[in-house]
Amino acid sequence: PAKRDVPHLIGALLDDPAGNVRISAAGALGGIGPAARDAVPALIEALRNEKGVGRYSPAYALGQIGPDAKKAVSDLTRALKDDDPNMRRCAAAALWMIGPVTKDVIPALIEALKDENSRVRTSVIVALGQIGPRAKQAVPALVETLKDKDIEVRRCAAMWLPRIDPGAAAKPAIPILVHCLNDKKAYVRHTAAAALGQLGPRAKGAIPDLTNALKDKDHYVRCWSARALGQIGPAAKGAEPLLRRARSDGNEFVRQAAVEALKKIVVQGAGAKRLEPSPARRQPASSPSSSSSSYSSSSSSDEKE
Repeated sequence: PAKRDVPHLIGALLDDPAGNVRISAAGALGGIGPAARDAVPALIEALRNEKGVGRYSPAYALGQIGPDAKKAVSDLTRALKDDDPNMRRCAAAALWMIGPVTKDVIPALIEALKDENSRVRTSVIVALGQIGPRAKQAVPALVETLKDKDIEVRRCAAMWLPRIDPGAAAKPAIPILVHCLNDKKAYVRHTAAAALGQLGPRAKGAIPDLTNALKDKDHYVRCWSARALGQIGPAAKGAEPLLRRARSDGNEFVRQAAVEALKKIVVQGAGAKRLEPSPARRQPASSPSSSSSSYSSSSSSDEKE
C-alpha cells in the first residue's frame, strides 16, 4: 500500500461489514506509516467503536503513523486501563511510537507499571525504554520494577533502564543490577551485566561482582560481564587476571570479549601481543550480539522458567 491508497483504506476501515477486512485495512494504513496521517481520525473512530481484537490493529496503526497521531494520545492513555490486557499492551506500544507529544504520556505509562498483568508491565517498560531519555521522570519507578516478582519484568527493567538515563538518575539501579547478577535465571544475569556495562565507569562499584561473573557457567553471562568490565575501563584493573584466563574460555565470543576488555583496561603497546585470544577448545554458540534479540530467554539452554 502507498499514500494513494489511503482514501480507499479509510473507506474499508469505516464501512466494510467484515471485521477481518476492517482489521486488514487498519494494518495496511499502519504499514504506510506517517504518510497515512489523514487516516488518524478514522483510526481513532475504529479504536473507539470496534470490539475485542478489532481494536488492536487501529491502536498499533496509530503508533506506526507516529507523532502525527497526537490526537489519539488521550484514547490510547485511556486504553492503558482497558479490561483487555492485550489492548493495554497495544496501547503502550502505540504510545512509545507516537512519543511523548503531550505531558500525559509518560505519567500514564509510569502508572501502568503497576498493572496486575506481568506482560503488560513488561510492555510498558519496553515503551519507556524506547522513548529513551525523554522518559527520565520514569527512572525511580523503573528502579522499583527491578525488584518485581516476575523474572521477565526484572529482565526488561535491567535491559532498558540504562538506555533512559545512564547517568546520575540511574545510580539507584546499580545495587539492584548487582543483585540481578546472582539471579537464578541466566538471562536475567547476562542482561544485568549488559545493563551495568551501559553505565560505564559509573558502575565501578559492580566490578567485584562482574569479575566473579566471569566464572559463571553460562557463556552469555561470562561474555557480557567481560564486555561490561571493559566498558567500565581502567578502574576494572583488578579483573585483569580473570580476564586473561578468559582468553582461554571454551566459547569464542567470551574469548573475544575478554581480549577487547583487556585492551580497554590495561596499557596497550608493548603488551598488545599478549592480548590475543589463547588457543582453546571451541564451543558452538551464537554470538551475544548487541541487539535486543540477544536478551531473549532462548539465550540460555540450562535455565528456563
